Amino acid sequence: MKKFWGVFVLSVVCGFGSAVQSRDAVRVSTDGWSGLYIGAHGGFLRGKNHVTNVATVEPEGTFGGLQAGYWAPLTANWLYGFEVDLSLSGADGIGNAAGVFSGIDRFGTARTRLGYANGPWLLFASGGLAWARMTSLDITTSAGTMNTKHSFLGWSGGFGVEYALSQRWSAKAEYVHASFTRNNEDLVGEGGEQKLGFGTVRLGLNYQLGALPQRPLPMRALTSFDWTGGYIGVHGGFARGVQSMSYQGGTVLFDPASGGFGGVHGGYNFQFASNLVLGIESDFSFANLNGNFMAGCCRVTVERFGTARLRAGYALGNVLLYGTGGIAWSKFDPTYRGGQFESNRPFVGWTGGFGAEYAFAPLWTIKAEYLRFAFDDTNTEHPGLSQFDERGKYDVYRIGLNYRTALLGNLLQR
Repeated sequence: MKKFWGVFVLSVVCGFGSAVQSRDAVRVSTDGWSGLYIGAHGGFLRGKNHVTNVATVEPEGTFGGLQAGYWAPLTANWLYGFEVDLSLSGADGIGNAAGVFSGIDRFGTARTRLGYANGPWLLFASGGLAWARMTSLDITTSAGTMNTKHSFLGWSGGFGVEYALSQRWSAKAEYVHASFTRNNEDLVGEGGEQKLGFGTVRLGLNYQLGALPQRPLPMRALTSFDWTGGYIGVHGGFARGVQSMSYQGGTVLFDPASGGFGGVHGGYNFQFASNLVLGIESDFSFANLNGNFMAGCCRVTVERFGTARLRAGYALGNVLLYGTGGIAWSKFDPTYRGGQFESNRPFVGWTGGFGAEYAFAPLWTIKAEYLRFAFDDTNTEHPGLSQFDERGKYDVYRIGLNYRTALLGNLLQR
């Protein structure tokens, strides 16, 4: 963490120096804020982890990380956007006399944003998905002491202010609150539930990669199609994967869980003069994936999943070929040992893949895509089972239909 803060402070100093040299080009309208950006941030976190009937832990500490997103104009002063961030955290705490330890290892969000620009100032509010990875030690139960390392999934919301230091650089201050769904498991009749929430105050520095055109996109022939802009869409497909669990030195592999899914997505692309296209996309899917082992002794159901990903591709007119990678989450409901162990919690991991997209009209595109999901181990230590690990890997195949909302935003300005 000390190494990170050194890099962060150096980035801020260098960025501010560049900004001072180009003060004559400060942004003064929504057009100046529009486009993709990347950046770094750091701040302070304070939260609360309530362990049912055991203790309440209040972890606190510093964190730092990276973010990427985009802004697009709605009217002369209003903008909409999307941002994804990832932070490494040193926040931890010990809960009252019970001695329970909780440490937040890393967390992130994927948020939609709405902003109001006035000269070099931008006021904004945001809301969306949040996830966190937390380690808890010495949770006392009637059967003994339990240790866990789990992923949490929930929602986040906040507000902030951003100031344009130059045409490319901006600095921001932001508050974000995250509240997570209860992480519950029933282990051989011994219930255990954790409820996590925290607030963060952060400072950040952003670098703008490019700007949207300062006038509405003309209706050009598809041979000169421009991929720049935001979009929303729907998708559906088929997924297949392997869920596994291990305890007392043994491993159980489920029959491949498979089934269909469908959902919605949204994102933003920016096309450079070289036909390189960079973008960001988030999606949410409802699923019906099922797998079992040993005549129903053990089963797993995948109810929903989603991703927040960066995309990089090359445009061949109205055809876009791209690769993609980012964060994935999923909601599993596994049951082991004939119902002796049931868990109800999310898994968080990583995803990567590739796809192709085709623009068949100025406002509409279709796409086909493959993604690979790999989820972090979820670990529980409990008397009688020693160490209990769960993990999952899935292959996702889907097709989608997109509508280019950036052009709708331009129409609203007329």
